[in-house]
Amino acid sequence: MITNFVTIVDRYGFIPNGGRIYYLGRSQPPLLIPMVYEYYELTHDLAFINKILPTLIKEYEFWQNNRVINVSDDKGNTFSVFYYHSKCNVPRPESFRADIIHASLLLAHERPKFYMDIASAAESGWDFSSRWFRDNHNIETIETTDIIPIDLNAFICWNLDILQYLLKHTGNPSKSKMFRDKREILRQAMLQIFYNNTEGAWFDYNLRTKS
Repeated sequence: MITNFVTIVDRYGFIPNGGRIYYLGRSQPPLLIPMVYEYYELTHDLAFINKILPTLIKEYEFWQNNRVINVSDDKGNTFSVFYYHSKCNVPRPESFRADIIHASLLLAHERPKFYMDIASAAESGWDFSSRWFRDNHNIETIETTDIIPIDLNAFICWNLDILQYLLKHTGNPSKSKMFRDKREILRQAMLQIFYNNTEGAWFDYNLRTKS
């Protein structure tokens, strides 16, 4: 299964949402690297890890290059964080009728973003949680691309931690340090953007409400 996923990343640069061509506009939560970590911890197969590490880094770079946005805290400090953001601004082929029906309740200029938000929610795996709905009830109020999810950033932080670990164990300390530094930068961003001291808990960040 890992070899199959690695082949997909080699070909497309990321893990698509599914195996059909129309899923190439969106991904899935980034869990390939953790899968490889579980395999390595059981087998200590360094030869296999050495072979696929460039591809694992390639998958991380998809998120770094395509799913990053800058967010500022209340002190004016700017941080780069990750969010789900499919660029598909048309109805999903697999749910074409449903998307058209929901979009018909919106103004024409609102529909492209609605389609992007629907596809982005599908990318998250939380399709369709009220987490993404502005009013917590109706899918027509979906605003996935306005929400920076804490769990996605935790996944990316985990990915970076695993990459630095695997690079260290395959004899590449300088590159390991580079990913360790990236992990620490993201950890600090997560503390500043997602952690609520009053509640003592982690929350998504909403770009629309800036909270």
